[in-house]
Amino acid sequence: MSGDKPFLVPHSSSLIPRPFTLVALDLDGTLLTDDLRITDRSQAAIRRARERGVTVLLASARPPRSMRRYHRELELDTPVVAYNGALVWDVEQSRALFHEPLVPDAARALVAFLRQQHPELNISLECGDRWYIDDLTEEVRRSIERYEVDPPHGVACLEQVLADEAEAISKILFRGNAQTAERLLASLPPGLAERLHITTSGDWFCEVMAAGATKAAAIEWTAAHLGLGESRLLAVGDSPNDIPMLRAAALGVAMDNATPLVKEAANVVTASNNEDGVAQAIERYVLGE
Repeated sequence: MSGDKPFLVPHSSSLIPRPFTLVALDLDGTLLTDDLRITDRSQAAIRRARERGVTVLLASARPPRSMRRYHRELELDTPVVAYNGALVWDVEQSRALFHEPLVPDAARALVAFLRQQHPELNISLECGDRWYIDDLTEEVRRSIERYEVDPPHGVACLEQVLADEAEAISKILFRGNAQTAERLLASLPPGLAERLHITTSGDWFCEVMAAGATKAAAIEWTAAHLGLGESRLLAVGDSPNDIPMLRAAALGVAMDNATPLVKEAANVVTASNNEDGVAQAIERYVLGE
């Protein structure tokens, strides 16, 4: 549209492949505005893309339970990629289609290390679509209200969960940013770091999954599961946890509000999440408008 900001194109736009058959969208800071809405323009662009046969996936650090409302709002029929790719979840049947949990002894070793080195952390475990946390603080209560999610399934019980072999740990998370993740990776005991994938979502959470669990790998699995064959992927994101899918995509699109590292990993930069950046990317590169 005439009032849109111009795209920043680090690489030659003549190299941009078309047509795209698969679109993967991050949620927070990407598809969602700062007040956690999907704009009418983004909804319309997604609807038009689907009408042309394009498959649309939501790929987030979030758990399935807090992705469900947006999946239904968009009337999608695809699975969601949750926990940065550690889990692919069938929303309608509430079941895992693909799960790459942390190796149990690696999860226990990491939590023990954090307890010893960073006792101030309020650690959470995500297991499938269940959530356990050390302490239900006022900050956590505000987050539950803001994001409209259910309260944790258990409080002050992490050691019991870790000891239960039936509980597969999808993700370990705690407050932190990119610097936190770098320091943690550098300080881990020998042999532990290579068993983990440590990343961040925004400047809020440091998140730990199994080594190899990324949005890129989960999207590839989901495309095969859906029988999409040699799909051309357009991926849009804003945070370090989006970098693997931006690099794996035929076209990686960073939001204008993304960090410099994310923009460097992308092929193009669109407008911010508050300026219909996702809609602009779909309109321009998928719909050819």
